[in-house]
Amino acid sequence: MTRVKPIFNVFISILLLCILFLPLSISGRITGDSKPAPPETTPFKHIAGAVHLQTPVSGGKRTIDDYLKLAREKDIGILIITDHDTQKYEYGIWPLRGLIKKTVESPSVFKYGCENYFALIRQANSSSNDVLIIDGVESMPFYYWSGGYFNKDLSLNDRGKHILVIGLNDAQGYKNLPLIGNGKSRFSQYEGSQSYTPYQDLIDYCNARGGCVFWSHPEAKESKSIRNIIVNTLPYPEALKATLNYTGFAIFEEGYQKIGIPNGIWDTVLKEYCENKRTNPVWAIGELDDYGNKDIDKVLTVFLLKHKTYQSAIDSLKNGKTYTLLKGHSASHLVLEEFYLYNPSASPASSGQVGGVAYSGEEFVTSSAPYLKIKISQKTPSRGTKATMKIIRQGMVIKEVNQTLPIEVKFKDNYQIKSGERIYYRLDVVDEKMNCLISNPIFVRFQQ
Repeated sequence: MTRVKPIFNVFISILLLCILFLPLSISGRITGDSKPAPPETTPFKHIAGAVHLQTPVSGGKRTIDDYLKLAREKDIGILIITDHDTQKYEYGIWPLRGLIKKTVESPSVFKYGCENYFALIRQANSSSNDVLIIDGVESMPFYYWSGGYFNKDLSLNDRGKHILVIGLNDAQGYKNLPLIGNGKSRFSQYEGSQSYTPYQDLIDYCNARGGCVFWSHPEAKESKSIRNIIVNTLPYPEALKATLNYTGFAIFEEGYQKIGIPNGIWDTVLKEYCENKRTNPVWAIGELDDYGNKDIDKVLTVFLLKHKTYQSAIDSLKNGKTYTLLKGHSASHLVLEEFYLYNPSASPASSGQVGGVAYSGEEFVTSSAPYLKIKISQKTPSRGTKATMKIIRQGMVIKEVNQTLPIEVKFKDNYQIKSGERIYYRLDVVDEKMNCLISNPIFVRFQQ
């Protein structure tokens, strides 16, 4: 009897230990019936960026140092300088176009010198430890003349049809852009409209050199008369459908009404990507288009970065790791604190995705409907501000939330999936003070 008690005590101790640790071993496994828990934090830093800034090189009033000062005041960490590459227009009278001609040239990168321009940006970047400065140009690939000088109906067409070229990181690369203004286009300004071929030439050139290409202010219009010459550029939202392999477009301020609205042109080209009709997705950014008279934080492109470096910022633009903000009638922007899809059964489609979680610009493979986690807030909280958030799938608004900020949503989209199908989700948010937020899409591919 004296030995039974110690043996019994050992047995009871082992039993208690098993009971104590059994729940831990069970909770550490995810089963097919378990509801997935979203990550507690996102792996990215949100760095505000101001895109499309003109300096005195092409007629702007603010120097790079001026922009740096404003950026520090407004907590902006990235500046993308995009002076006009050329503002040179030449008209020759037939049949002696080479002899009897008039050339008008305004300040531009080519007039300033590509090497001088690139050195200016590089020097400013090397002396700035807190704000990253990225090189770029606002490019005019093509223009053409119609009418006649003697008939007094001479028209300069499409000079305002612009593309932002960003991140070539090479003075010679900018110098050799295929443009009429530098004589390197294969087209002439006297042969009429060439549709979108000159613009596709520029897109292909920049892609081959690792740059980013964004359609600038695609819904803007220019119509005026200068010294009896009609200057005319119609809005060009169709550019997004007519060209391929560009990085994206500027949704604010002049790219939303036809392109960026739900089921607009942007959704059309995103669906074409989902249907394998396009090789690359199309991303949205915001552009300030400033000559020195705008609030630098009126339009922001927020970069989702793990490290704030030049190449990381370029990769962020290329891969849709951004969202766009437009400031309305208040001093505070909206903030996209969280936007991701998650599913425990999903297989990551790239090394950047872990555990079946996908953020803006990413795609993951799953055999079941995804869960969405979204949180929208304000940079400077204001009590009682109401906002409307639209969740868009394949161009259609699948959920609309109208409530006081912050808005926090977590739900499963019971979408009827088809094996091999690719879909996307994106966000469109506006508050009662007309502050707007547009996310880039997250893609999902279903695989049984």
